[in-house]
Amino acid sequence: MIKVEISEKPDVQEKPEYPLLAQSTNSPLLVLFTDDETGMVLQGNSRYLQGYRCADWGSAENKSVWKILPKGKVVTLTVE
Repeated sequence: MIKVEISEKPDVQEKPEYPLLAQSTNSPLLVLFTDDETGMVLQGNSRYLQGYRCADWGSAENKSVWKILPKGKVVTLTVE
């Protein structure tokens, strides 16, 4: 006799590929991350101005702080 067990795989979290765009969950802040904690502000807020580069944003994967935007999202920068 052969014993058969069927079980589901646990959810596998895929690591994001960098660079990636992430938007703050509580402000208009939009950051282009070049690795998990380093990125440049594309759209600023009252604390971080556009163009600001930071090497310690905390993890881009922290879903309570950042919403990773899907691939193919288009961001247009216009010089005024």
